[in-house]
Amino acid sequence: MGESIFVQQITSSRTNFPKPAERYALLTIFGPNLVASEGEMWKKYRKICAPAFSERNNRLVWESSVRVISDFIETAWVIAAAGFGRDLSASGENNKHSSHGGSQPELSIEETFDTVSNDINIKLLLPAWFLNNSELVKLDRIKSAFTGLTVSFSRL
Repeated sequence: MGESIFVQQITSSRTNFPKPAERYALLTIFGPNLVASEGEMWKKYRKICAPAFSERNNRLVWESSVRVISDFIETAWVIAAAGFGRDLSASGENNKHSSHGGSQPELSIEETFDTVSNDINIKLLLPAWFLNNSELVKLDRIKSAFTGLTVSFSRL
């Protein structure tokens, strides 16, 4: 809770905590903008952009994003089935895998892709020895997902 107070103070006091705008210079390739500006220019661009970030608009963007991603996933399953001759969706047969038959969880191919896409940063940040020797349930799921992805691709 205490950290949120500090974050709020830092983000709401732009004069005491200015961002290093020079680090965002690359973003000015298309012209001055909200991210790459500071001070009065930032205020001007913030005022212009504010209506795009209303609750109503954020809800619309969220719902549209969920719909588009859901449609994309459905299409990907169809393409995968056509390309590989197998139903790879969560409802398809034989789509659960266990990486070692050990304590790691069995995941469907859909759960595997979900875990890999959401937790790839953890896999990249942790050394293999730590990931392989951990008894944390979350890390077991990640191990299972990456191993299962490798197994699934090798079967194709």
